Amino acid sequence: MIGIIICIWLYFEGDISHFYINFITYVFLFIVLFFCFRRIGKKFWFIEFLCIIPVIQWLVGIVIAKQVGVPIPVSYNALYAYLFGGTFFYIIGLTFPFIGNSIKLSDKQVLSNLKNKSENNIYQIQTQFIVGIFALILSEVSPISVKFILQIIGSYFFVSTIKFILIDNKIKWPYLLVAFVYILNLTFFQGMLGTIVFWAISLFILFSVQMKINLFAIGFLGVTALFFIMILYSAKMEYRVQTWKIDTTASGKEGKREIKSSPNLMFDLILERLSNPALIFSISSTLNMAQRINQGLQVGLVMRRIPTREPFTNGEMTIKRPIQSLVPRIFWPSKPLLPDPQDYKRFTGIQLGKYNSVTIGPIGEAYADFGRLGFIPLFFYGLFIKIIYTYFRSRSEQDPYYMVWFLLIMTGAISHTETTIAGSFNGYLKTLMFLFLMFNTSFLLKNLNHKKHQ
Repeated sequence: MIGIIICIWLYFEGDISHFYINFITYVFLFIVLFFCFRRIGKKFWFIEFLCIIPVIQWLVGIVIAKQVGVPIPVSYNALYAYLFGGTFFYIIGLTFPFIGNSIKLSDKQVLSNLKNKSENNIYQIQTQFIVGIFALILSEVSPISVKFILQIIGSYFFVSTIKFILIDNKIKWPYLLVAFVYILNLTFFQGMLGTIVFWAISLFILFSVQMKINLFAIGFLGVTALFFIMILYSAKMEYRVQTWKIDTTASGKEGKREIKSSPNLMFDLILERLSNPALIFSISSTLNMAQRINQGLQVGLVMRRIPTREPFTNGEMTIKRPIQSLVPRIFWPSKPLLPDPQDYKRFTGIQLGKYNSVTIGPIGEAYADFGRLGFIPLFFYGLFIKIIYTYFRSRSEQDPYYMVWFLLIMTGAISHTETTIAGSFNGYLKTLMFLFLMFNTSFLLKNLNHKKHQ
């Protein structure tokens, strides 16, 4: 109720001092962090993680930007009022209390069941790992027509690796070594920082239910993790400058990209920053990191352009496109590309280069559709994620493998503050289709095998 009152006050109050805005932001952040951290050791930390990220990227990011003097493209008060309302109602959707009553077992029991089932299916896990890793390797050199299919099959790599981590069997170590080398290659040799971040978050979400840790330790680990993320991000940006050769025309629409792998360079850059942490806080590095976490600034660019230069899109981004994304391309060959590469220019007026993939995020799309009423679709987007989580969590009581597959499906949700709603829906659909085929094929094979031995 207090949050709703604050939303109304911010909406109608035209001029609010920066002191009150800062106070509201940091108190709200503290409340969310306190609510989430106290659930470590009790619950799978998925919904809690999704609550923290938008507060940081949508609210705290823009407040810090204002404090350090970053130009805000529109009225700061109007922008903050919309960002607070959107963030608040999105979190309400994520934590909606009347969903999840069908869950009976504790999260600890589900994790224990997952471990026991994995230990009884060693050969199946080995097969999944081999199929998955080879599919991912082949996807790197395959034409676009089969690349996606191989990447979906490569999902077995993620699932089987999680199962190997769970089991107490020496046979797992060669497989985990291969997995470690593969992830290391993607992260350090190709400059894909998101890979290791995704793995770290997924493991934390799954194993947080077993952690016994106090708030002081959480704070220490959080600061340490943030420090290493800053080191990796700073090193990654320099690594890409030296290994990614991009030639573009003045329009930014055409270009060629050549990526070279330098095994020693990334390690040298990381060691350089460990020995001299001041490099992390250089002007260019700080600005890059600030822009990376500040999704609110993207919303400001949208508010500057809509509706003065472009009309509101009236549900195109948050309703029409997500529905379109649910139709498989095999049934709709001319299906529009989602997300549309030209959307950023359309909504901000800024033309991106060919190899830039910035989006205005769900909160920007909601404003493009409905203006300051964009908090309404954000509430339902959060509610949609909560429903999916509840479904898989409930099914995991019968088959604990559902919890591992859920983490894979929700890879889009982990970066939910930056990706488009339609893009997230599209990813959910494709992985769900694969799961449907996999589970039904497995069921059919079991029945055939049973009849064969009768």
